[in-house]
Formats: sequence, C-alpha cells, structure tokens
Amino acid sequence: MLTFRRCVSIGLAFLCSVFAALPSAEVEALREIFQVASLPWEQGQDPCGLPQVQCDKGNQTTESLILNSLKLTWLSDSIGRLQSLESLHLQDNQLRSLPESIAQLKSLAVLFLNGNQLTALPVSVSQLPSLRELWLDNNYLTMLPDSVGQMKSLTSLYLKSNQVTSLPESMGQLQLSILDLDGNQLTVLPEPLTNLPLKYLLLASNQLMSLPESIAALQSLQVLRLPSNKLTSLPETISQLQNLINLDLHNNRLASLPDSIGNLKALRVLSLDSNRLNSLPESIANLSRLGSLFLDSNRLTSIPHLMSPYLLELRVAKNRLSIPPELGQMMRLHVLSLHNNFLERLPPQSLTSLKHLKVALLHSNRIREPTEICQLGRLRLETLYLHSNALRGKIPPCLSQFKSLEVLTLHRNALTGEVPKSLLGLPNLGVLTLHGNRLYGNLPLELATAPKLFFFSAHSNRFEGPIPPLHLRKDCVNDESFLSDFDSCDDFTVSGLWALECRSAEIALRCPKACGMCDNASARGPVLLLHDNRLSCTLPEEVTGWPKDVRSISLVGNMFLLQMGGILSAVAMFLLVLYRADATYYLCGSSFSSITVSNFSKPYRGHALIEWALAILWAVWIAVGAFFLRHAPTPRVAIVGEAMSWLECFLKFVYSCCWLCVVAVLSFPSVAYAVVSAIPHNNTMQLSAWWLQFFHYQAALVMVLVDMFITPKAVAFFADATGMRRSMLFMAARLGTMWLAAVLSTIYLTTHCMNGWTQLWKVSGCVFVC
Repeated sequence: MLTFRRCVSIGLAFLCSVFAALPSAEVEALREIFQVASLPWEQGQDPCGLPQVQCDKGNQTTESLILNSLKLTWLSDSIGRLQSLESLHLQDNQLRSLPESIAQLKSLAVLFLNGNQLTALPVSVSQLPSLRELWLDNNYLTMLPDSVGQMKSLTSLYLKSNQVTSLPESMGQLQLSILDLDGNQLTVLPEPLTNLPLKYLLLASNQLMSLPESIAALQSLQVLRLPSNKLTSLPETISQLQNLINLDLHNNRLASLPDSIGNLKALRVLSLDSNRLNSLPESIANLSRLGSLFLDSNRLTSIPHLMSPYLLELRVAKNRLSIPPELGQMMRLHVLSLHNNFLERLPPQSLTSLKHLKVALLHSNRIREPTEICQLGRLRLETLYLHSNALRGKIPPCLSQFKSLEVLTLHRNALTGEVPKSLLGLPNLGVLTLHGNRLYGNLPLELATAPKLFFFSAHSNRFEGPIPPLHLRKDCVNDESFLSDFDSCDDFTVSGLWALECRSAEIALRCPKACGMCDNASARGPVLLLHDNRLSCTLPEEVTGWPKDVRSISLVGNMFLLQMGGILSAVAMFLLVLYRADATYYLCGSSFSSITVSNFSKPYRGHALIEWALAILWAVWIAVGAFFLRHAPTPRVAIVGEAMSWLECFLKFVYSCCWLCVVAVLSFPSVAYAVVSAIPHNNTMQLSAWWLQFFHYQAALVMVLVDMFITPKAVAFFADATGMRRSMLFMAARLGTMWLAAVLSTIYLTTHCMNGWTQLWKVSGCVFVC
C-alpha cells in the first residue's frame, strides 16, 4: 500500500512538472518587455521556449533574460515583476538609464550592462541585495555613487573602458575579489581599494604615476595589472604582497625596480616590457617560482646571475644584450627570445645546456657564422628564428640534425650556394623561409617529398631551372610567436596570407585581415613564394592544378613572365599591348608579390574581355596616330624644290615632337602614380605617391585647359609659320589628347573598379580582398 501511494505521488509530481507554466504576471511582464524590445511574441506561446528566456527546470519561474544587441534605448518597468530573475543580459544596447523597478529584483545575481551609454550608475542598481557580478564595461561613467557601498553581496565589478577619475569612499565596505578598472582616467590609486579583499586588480591604461605605500594591505591579491600607465617607480611595500602570482608592469616609465621585489616568493609571471630599465636588482634571482619573465624593449646590457632555475620563458628582445653566460643555468627554459639585440655569435656553453628549449628567437641580430647554428642541433628545438642577421656563406648541412624543427626562418641574410637537400628531409619541418638571400642553383627535387612542408618562401634569390613538382601540405602554424615578432609585413605581402594577432597599430594597419579555417593560427598554408628569381617557363601541373585549399602561390618576375621587374611591368601596362600577354596583372595599390599564378593561368573571363578591349583600344589609337602623323597635312602654298620637301618633313617632325612632349608631361603624374602604387612596399626607391596622386586626380582638368587655351594658339602659330592647314593640325593635336584620355581612363578604371574585379578573381579557388 505504501509503495502504491509513493508511485501515485511521484506520478502526480511528474504531471505537475509537465503541465507547469509561468505565472500569468511573469508572462504579462515578459510580453511587455518583448514589445518594447520589438521582439516577436505570439499569443498563448510558452515564454520558456524562447531563446531570450531561460526558466528553471519546472518552467515555473524566469531565471535568465537575454536582451543583447537590440539597440534598446529604454527598458520596460515590467522588469520589476520578474521576481525570480537571477541573470539579466543587457549588453551592447543604447541604454542611458534603467527603470526604478529594477530594484525589486531581489534574486538578481548577475547584471550585464556593458556596451551601453550610461553616464551614471542608477541608484536602483545599488539596491539589489543579491547582486554578485556587475558588468559596466564600455560605458561613459565618470564616477560611482556613494550608494555602491550598500552592495554587500558584490564580489566582481567590471568597469573597463569608462572615464572613471575617482571612486567613492564607500567602496571600501564591499567584499570585492575582482575589480577591473582597465582603460579609465585614474591618476592615483584610490585609498578605499586597499581595504578590499581583492584577488584581481586590473588597472591597465590609466594615468597612474605612482602607487601608494598602502598597497601592501592587499594581502589576498594574486593578479596586479598595471600596464600602459605612467609609473616611474614602485614602492618598497609592494614586496609584502606575498600571494601575488602575476605582476604586469609593461609599457610604463620604470627606470629601476626596488631591491625588495625579490621577496615576492609566489610570483610566477613578471612583465616589464617597454620600460626604461638599465639593470635589474640582484634580488630578482630570489624569485624561485618565477616561470615567465618579459623584459622586451628596455635598455638592458646584462641580466642578473643565478636566475630562477624554474624559469620557462625568458623574453629580452630589443635590448642591448650579448648572450649572457647565465643562460646556461636556466635548465628548464622552453622559450628564449633574444631578437633585436647585439648578438654577434652563439657561445656554445650558454645554449647547449638548455635541454628543454623549444623556441629560440634570435633574429635581427649580428650573427655571422652559419656554422655556429650547428651547436643547437643537440637541442629539441621546434622553432628557430635566424632571419635578418648577417649570416654569410652556405646553409650548413648540420641543420639536418634538427629533427624536431617545425619552423625555420633564414630570410634576409647573405647566404649563398644551393639549398641542402637534407634540409628538406626534416620530418617535422612545416615552415621554411629563405627569401632575400643570394642562393642559386635549381630548386631541390626534395621539395616534392618534404613530409610536412606547407609554407616555403624562396623569392628574391637567384634560383634557376624548372619548378619541381610540389605537394605542399595543408596545415597551420599555431605557434603564436610566428610572425608576431616581425617589425612589419613587408617580407610577406601575399594578399590574405596572414592571420596573426598584430601587437601594434603599425602592424595592424599593414597586415591584411585574418582569413582561413584554422582557429588562432599565425599562418595558414599551403603557401609558395618564388617570385623574383630566374626560374624557367615550366610550371608543373602539381602547382597549377592545386585544389581550393591552396592559400597562395606567387611566382611573379620569373622568365615565364618576360623577366619584367615591377616598374617595367607597370609601364608596359600603359604603353604596350604586351600588357595582355601575361606580362602583368596589376592590383591597384598592392605589391607585385601579391599577384598569384592563378591569375596568369586561369583569369576570369569577364576580366580578360575587358583587358582585350583596352588592348585593342590602345592598338587602334596607336595605329591611327601613326597614320596621321605619317601623312601630315600639306601646306596651303605649294613649295617647289627638293629643299622645300625636306623642310616640310622637318616641320612635321618638330610638330609631332612638341605634341609628344606635351602629352608625355601631362600623362607623367598619372603613369608615375600607377608605377609607385605597383612597386613593392619595401622598395629601395623611397618614392612617395601623395603628390603624384594629387596631380593624377587633376590631370583631366589640366587636359581640358590645355585643349581650350594652348592648343588653338599652338595650331595658329604652326599654321602661320609653315602654311599647314589648321584643321589637320587640330586633328593631330586631338589624337594626342585622346591618347592622354585613354591613359587616364585606364588608370581611373584600374583605381576605382579593381575592388569590383577582385570579387570576381578566383585565386586558387579563394577570393582575397585586403
């Protein structure tokens, strides 16, 4: 009997849960909220089935309401009737205030108001007794009300990217563990903060010039972020933060560190990039748990002795260092960044003992001897950057010993000779850059059998012969350091190639937007760059017939492209019919190295027709002009004698030369502008296009003025001096004017219509638009 009653009660409970519904008051409140938000609402529908509403398991109360990105300018007062609401999402709207009824949400624990237009925190928010997380990022707040001290349950407050200049004293009464004040206008650290049980204090991108001695009161602090401020010194009391794990001070004005910094025994990450440090205190060697030390872009000439043996990552790029002998003591080091220093050689005792080293960034130094690289073969390196050094001679065959190597950069050196065949036999090598050297000979046939190679750049060398069959793999470089340490993207200008997170505004402006399918990858393949060599005409089917996953192929400037350089190709486009004969495909404003072989082998039909039409137009104008200049007008009065015939020919020649000079002068800015836009960004000509662009845009007006005021006077002068008919002289002048019009039309068409054409160009099955 007891069992029967228990079964009945369970069944009734199940039926109640199935047929349960939200109270009518909540349903009506939701309907009014949806109406204000212009969201669809059907009469009689279950609100719990809507994507904006999340209910409890029994569908009896509303627990979460999501109203993101709806351009809301106000919120309905009905929000106060959702008594059980625990989470309210209102981010990315246009709210400037909140209704007073929001204070009735006694169960609300999380409130998202980031990305709105709030200029002040409504007092009603301070009256939410259960609120634990408050998100106010990206608003226009300048201060907080004193009532914020009433929020006794608040543990996380996010105020990133506002305009806060001060904080109320009442904040010291809170129980905050996370406070995010990044991107505000604080000039001093408010004293109330030192009374909080903070674990995370984020103060990046403010105007702080110093820290108070009272910062030592933050005994629970684990993460302290202070980058991009104006700090010139640190208080000695900072060493009392015994639980501090991460201290970020990069991009400040620190010239020295307190000796007591060595007392931060729990510290694991110390970021001091982009300061003015000339030296480090010896006490930094006492940071026994330090795993990552970032010292890029300082003025260091040495690093302290006896650094932590537990150090996993050391970045001291862009200083004034030579390789310190102390490096050999960091037995657990995984990442070593020493680029942009004064390294001239690689001391064997300093590096060969780093048995766990995987990433060595040694580029942009003065290393000369390639054979010194051989000592690194004992390590298990996965990434080795040696580009932009002074390496001379042949590529050492010992590189074949680097069995774990995945990324090897040797570009922009002075290496000569042939590429060692053994180098391409490395089992894990995926990225190999050799461009900008003096390498010669044939490309090794081993390119076809490289096991994992997918990125190969060898342009701007002296390679000859045919291109071997290639089978570059589809892969990604997920090493975030790949290319992120480059000063610019001039080395690699293939459109759509990179997907790196640029670390500076300069790089962000010069790099194309990310594209591809590999998440968080720095480079995507396959990629082949062979332009500006002396390779012969043969192109294997294995290259031209690649499928859609091929990223980019660049072979511009080889023999099968008539051996034309960037400038000659640009001029040929305007002066020669050969411009259609695969001499060049011009992308306005892009480097010539951004043109791919697919444009040459399989151009879009519509684009080809346009080019043929332009080429035929040029041919017609040239032929007509030559005909009329050959059959120049006869004089009004017949001139008898051989001498007069000679004079007639001479006058024709002078007249033709004059108009040729006029047209050449008028068209020069436009042609030069196109040439400067076409040559690579890293050219050595140091040409500036802004004034050429100005004259280019004024060329049409100048042409009209010349035709109106100069042409009639020139025709009259020549007619009176030679006796030629004015009508024929006008016709010859008009031919020159129309030639100039054709030049301008072509350049304007290229400049203004290329974006539309690029949408139609299929580059190995993919469209890339910078």
